[in-house]
Amino acid sequence: MNHDSPQLRTIAIARVSAHAPLPSGRPVIFSGALLACRAVEEWSLARLRAEHGDADVPVRVSDEGAPQLFAGDPQRAFRFLHMPLARVIDDFGRAGPRRYVQLCDLGSTLPRLAADLPAPAQVGSLYASPAYAWICDGGTVNPLHF
Repeated sequence: MNHDSPQLRTIAIARVSAHAPLPSGRPVIFSGALLACRAVEEWSLARLRAEHGDADVPVRVSDEGAPQLFAGDPQRAFRFLHMPLARVIDDFGRAGPRRYVQLCDLGSTLPRLAADLPAPAQVGSLYASPAYAWICDGGTVNPLHF
């Protein structure tokens, strides 16, 4: 990437509290918006496994020792499949393929968890995306996305 490119520019991102009004047309970072939600207080791998282990979740699989980054088409770099969440969690830390629950729509796949993760009140109808979960163990690599 050429950092001298005229297409690149820096955008200041404001930090706002969970109850502050949003600046119009600007990206923001919500500070503390989820501190009191059930997801932060109660979610753990043990709870996810016990309460949602039978849920069929989307999983990205990387072969052991294979690069976890790709250049181009992710469908060619990784295998994608569905499997029970408990099996994914049970395989964390074991030798073999690296499994990564990726882009798991909470509303359709884990609806009881979606209620634990409300959208900040300020976004109201502007919030068009559903809540997604990404669940992995240490050593998993994923390109930065937004």
